[in-house]
Amino acid sequence: MERVVIVTGGGSGMGKAAISFLDPAKRIVISGRHLDKLQKTADEMAEKGHSVVPFVCDTSDRESVKELAAFAAGLGEITNVIQCAGVSPAMAEPEQIVRINALGTVYVNQELSRVMKPGSVICDVASNSAYQLPRSSCPRGLSAGGLCLCDFQELCDLVCVPVCLPIRSEGDPRLFRKSGTY
Repeated sequence: MERVVIVTGGGSGMGKAAISFLDPAKRIVISGRHLDKLQKTADEMAEKGHSVVPFVCDTSDRESVKELAAFAAGLGEITNVIQCAGVSPAMAEPEQIVRINALGTVYVNQELSRVMKPGSVICDVASNSAYQLPRSSCPRGLSAGGLCLCDFQELCDLVCVPVCLPIRSEGDPRLFRKSGTY
């Protein structure tokens, strides 16, 4: 069975850069919201010997992430996920930043861990925008200026998972400190 790596946000930025470090023997599925950008990256990486398949996915939409999981699982065994999908304050409004950077990370981790075997790894990558929530979303009133500046533990308590967490079993309960559906 072919080994598959998923890189969300793979059309540009950190996601695109991560592809260069991946084993060319693995099938790489890159996802993002814009097919033209994904296809351009897939073509560039093919020239470097990588087998890259673009797939349009909006990580802020759980159903879209489920479709990504099913597509990638249909190609082979998903061994790794590099979650790089995200936007900065220069690219989006505060609500969209939270939906993509925070909830999108939750959806990617929850839905893809369901189709990954024990020993697989999900690595969540983020810029500092993930730590800058709008004041209205700030826990316990911690804020500076118009932004909420949370430390890593506070952010994890809200919605995040530890970085590069190996999956021990399907539905590994260590994936989330909070339970429930977001």
